[in-house]
Amino acid sequence: MRRELEAKFGLLGGLLPIGGTFVPMTQEESDTIEADLGAVLPQDYRDFLWTYGQAAFGELVEFRPIERLPAHISDTGMGSFSDFLRIKSLQSKALRR
Repeated sequence: MRRELEAKFGLLGGLLPIGGTFVPMTQEESDTIEADLGAVLPQDYRDFLWTYGQAAFGELVEFRPIERLPAHISDTGMGSFSDFLRIKSLQSKALRR
C-alpha cells in the first residue's frame, strides 16, 4: 500500500515533511482526534498519519467538492488542499483563536 500511495503522491508534487522530517502520529493522538470529532477516521487515513504524520504536498492540490463552495471561501467553487497536520498543530491553532 505504501508504494501505491507514494506513486500517487508523486502525481501531486510529492510529499514533503513539515518541519524537516516525517514524524508519525501516535495512536493516542489519533484517538484524541476521533474523540474530539465524535467520529472514527477512515483506516487508510489513520495509516497515512501513523506513517507520515505532518506532511504537505509539493504543490497545492485543487479538488471539486460534492457541493460548490460558497463565494466567500472560493471564487471558483473549487477547494484546495496542501497539508496533513498533527494533532499538536491543530491544538496550537485552536489555542490561538
